[in-house]
Amino acid sequence: MVTRTNLSIRDYLEMAGLVEKKDRGTSPHQPGGPGQGVRFFDLLNAAQTHGEHTRPTAVTGLKAKDYFERPVQVKARVSPVAGRHQRIVSQTKGNAAPHRLPAAETVKLPPVTDIKARIEKSIRAAAVKYGLPIDLIKGVVKAESNFDVRAVSRAGARGLMQLMPATAKELGVRNSFDIDQNIDGGARYLRQMLDRFGNDTKVALAAYNAGPGTVEKYNGNVPYEETRNYVRKVMSYSKQFA
Repeated sequence: MVTRTNLSIRDYLEMAGLVEKKDRGTSPHQPGGPGQGVRFFDLLNAAQTHGEHTRPTAVTGLKAKDYFERPVQVKARVSPVAGRHQRIVSQTKGNAAPHRLPAAETVKLPPVTDIKARIEKSIRAAAVKYGLPIDLIKGVVKAESNFDVRAVSRAGARGLMQLMPATAKELGVRNSFDIDQNIDGGARYLRQMLDRFGNDTKVALAAYNAGPGTVEKYNGNVPYEETRNYVRKVMSYSKQFA
């Protein structure tokens, strides 16, 4: 790179005392010497490490230090690695705001699995398999985990329908975090509670929450406030989904 006065960048750096002068065999004001092939970035790096605090006496205008302090703005590009997209944003110093890419240049990330659609499909399949209302299963999932596939309670219940490890084992569920297995197991257990307590939805939900033994102990009227709130929430959510 040469200025209008035929001074190269290296000439300016040499005049500023930021890089060591070399005998190139040609006039310092004429391009084409051995130093011409040196990358500009390497020169700036050399200047930065050699004499960051050197005060130039004969050069005016931008100095190497200025180049390092000015934020560099670059546009988005796609990484050459197959299947991965990468956005490169500007690097700024201090509290300067990052460079924002125009909408047309924003890189679109690859599509991810639609978890919501998978849950919906599993719920519908379980509803048909066990003869349950779709809205009831959704109400239980909402109350139990709020549709969080990786939910784990303090007691150790896991997944969308919060299956305890022992209960999951009895139901043949090997992985409680698998959407299909968890919903199938939870719906199957709910069907068992309905069959056990005369298809009384509220009592079956109480059994789902507190256990069938507790429901039988209190003749279907579980005194625990937590269980009562649970039954009310499920019934309310079911109506909303309907």
